[in-house]
Amino acid sequence: MKLCYPVTTPDCTIPMMAFSCGDFERHLQEIKECGYEGAELLIRDPREEDYEKLIRQVDQSGLKLAAAATSPMPSQDKLFLASDDKHVREEALRRGKELLKFCGLTGVPMVVGRFRGNINQQNPDNSMEALTETFYQLDEECELWGGRIALEVQNRNNVNTFNTSEEAAGWIRENGFRHIGLLLDTFHMELTERSFGEALSHGKGRIEFIHMSDIRRRVPGTGTIPFKEILSLLELSGYNGWCSAEVKQWPDSMTAARLTAEYLKYIEKLNF
Repeated sequence: MKLCYPVTTPDCTIPMMAFSCGDFERHLQEIKECGYEGAELLIRDPREEDYEKLIRQVDQSGLKLAAAATSPMPSQDKLFLASDDKHVREEALRRGKELLKFCGLTGVPMVVGRFRGNINQQNPDNSMEALTETFYQLDEECELWGGRIALEVQNRNNVNTFNTSEEAAGWIRENGFRHIGLLLDTFHMELTERSFGEALSHGKGRIEFIHMSDIRRRVPGTGTIPFKEILSLLELSGYNGWCSAEVKQWPDSMTAARLTAEYLKYIEKLNF
């Protein structure tokens, strides 16, 4: 298991489920101190970022870059790939394409969760067909820059598309996407899937990234999600990618990060 922790880049100025709103370099050091190997960067506007500086800062911290996430785009700027507003859709697509350049440069996936937005089948420009066409453009951008996309399966209270691993994997397969895989999140899996094993089975060979959190986005081990079983299933599935902690930062980021790492590493040892 390779553990990473999310951190917002300086252009994001709102609190998120990550080290955020502070000294970026210090946050990277704190993630390392808590026992993590990597950092999941949460980026608001990739056009405002100095790619070389970001890479250098992560490297100097002793961490590895694990993923580049789009979560600040909907949270701070209300941007969605699926939106009834044409200008919102266009700006979201521009930022997604720009971020894929960074992903190609660094060899990490671009995480797409709520950023995809909600479709409206009454609006042809914001239908499932339109969203699929948008992802064709992003898939082509991956081909151009060498990037890839981790599409997060989320529950219907967040978005009205790709609410189960079976649905998301089927859509990827049916449309022949070559550079799009799945992000499975234990919080959403507990709400939407018939079982963790079945979810991982549908995603087998297509899982790009994993998010770990307990019920109500609590630190793993403080709720009812069976992480020992999940880690065993991931091992059996052959997944050897990153696992990131997406949890409420309570009582603070250092405590949440430390407790998450300690628990998951302890549970991992119990499996062997």
